[in-house]
Amino acid sequence: MLLQALEDWKSGNLRLKRAAEEFFFENGSDFARVCSGAGLSPETVLGKLRTMKAAMPVQPAFSLRQAA
Repeated sequence: MLLQALEDWKSGNLRLKRAAEEFFFENGSDFARVCSGAGLSPETVLGKLRTMKAAMPVQPAFSLRQAA
């Protein structure tokens, strides 16, 4: 589950990205349960995810093309 959410978060699909971000950063109890079940510390994983998020380039939801 964690790997799939990470792949979704890094994908180009905005819907999947948003769902993964919600799971990682807004759904503490489910995230903690999944991490614990995988033998991982939720706090450590969340810290690494925050570091990754800070390093990700900000991409606009859409781009405006200039007329030539």
